[in-house]
Amino acid sequence: GGGGGGGGMPSNRRTSMVTGGAASSSGNGVVTAASVFPGTSSSTIIPSSSAISNDTAIQTPYPNPHLRIYLRLAEAYRHRGLPRHAAAVFSHACAAIPGVAATWAGVGRCLLALSDVTGAELALLEANWLDPEDGETWARLALCTLRQRKMEDTAAAWRSALRWGAKDTEVLDELAEEYRAMGLVHQELGVLTHLLDPVSSEEG
Repeated sequence: GGGGGGGGMPSNRRTSMVTGGAASSSGNGVVTAASVFPGTSSSTIIPSSSAISNDTAIQTPYPNPHLRIYLRLAEAYRHRGLPRHAAAVFSHACAAIPGVAATWAGVGRCLLALSDVTGAELALLEANWLDPEDGETWARLALCTLRQRKMEDTAAAWRSALRWGAKDTEVLDELAEEYRAMGLVHQELGVLTHLLDPVSSEEG
């Protein structure tokens, strides 16, 4: 995860995960989620006060040394319980170093912590377009869409999260809890089973 791609996303690459047109491709045959906001460019959807990256992305060697510093600083804020500060750092990184999945994933993760589900979904869709094989991004997209009761999109995102081996217990716990609160026991058990035995659930 955390790979870099191009800068702004062309509007013709953005379609809904389930409806609104054919799914877009990253160019290597991997189907990606795409934004439900056609014509929106990366520069116009950077949240003013949000962002963050996952822990593994910080350990990845990036060609731009400033990116590593951005990621470490944002994580330091997040671990101290300051998601808004972390979000601001990640947002700045998105603008300063375009085309990096980890910074957009960070924006989405922080916005989820700040209960900005719509903004989180936008950022995660951008991260997904840049790196469609990141299971954690797919899992967070599942959580975003579930909280908005977009059930078809949630199911599609969860299937991809399983395919790409989502293992982040924080987001998976939240997803299971959201299903429990909705009374969707079968789906809750599916997430909990994946937490206990991710290999078997991926194969299934």
